[in-house]
Amino acid sequence: MPAAGLAISAAAARGPGAGAGQSDKDLIANFLSYLGGVSLELGQHQRAAEHATAALAVRREHDMHLRTTADLATLAAAHSAIGDSSAALDYARQALALLNSCGGEGPEAPPQDYFLCAQVLVAASETEAACAALTGPLRWQSFLEQAPINRRIIGAAQRVRGLSAQTWFART
Repeated sequence: MPAAGLAISAAAARGPGAGAGQSDKDLIANFLSYLGGVSLELGQHQRAAEHATAALAVRREHDMHLRTTADLATLAAAHSAIGDSSAALDYARQALALLNSCGGEGPEAPPQDYFLCAQVLVAASETEAACAALTGPLRWQSFLEQAPINRRIIGAAQRVRGLSAQTWFART
């Protein structure tokens, strides 16, 4: 078993409140959140919702609020796929409110969270809200700057074009 899996297994075996440190709780929440995302990608929507709900509970209990956007977005997408549009919209709105309040800074993968929420909004015929979730120069700038290769591409484009980041994003 990989080292991360051993740490998660050891922390889970101790159980919540059995002296697990913050890093153990963060590991458990990250692992559950990851399982939720993988389950969602595999079309296992009920399982995705279960994992995301568990991750959300750990993160909320231990005041990791900015990290909840991934779980809320996963729950939104899973509930939308299951056909529970009311719950899907509620989770999407919670995720978007949190993402917008922090400007996308802090959550692990804000572009993915915005995208999942936008898909839920489109499915609910809320196209204006979906467009708002997907647009804006700061969102695209954040997305492009997250991966090292993307930062290098932006830097090269700016040097070639002689443009500032703000001007470059306004043109794209």
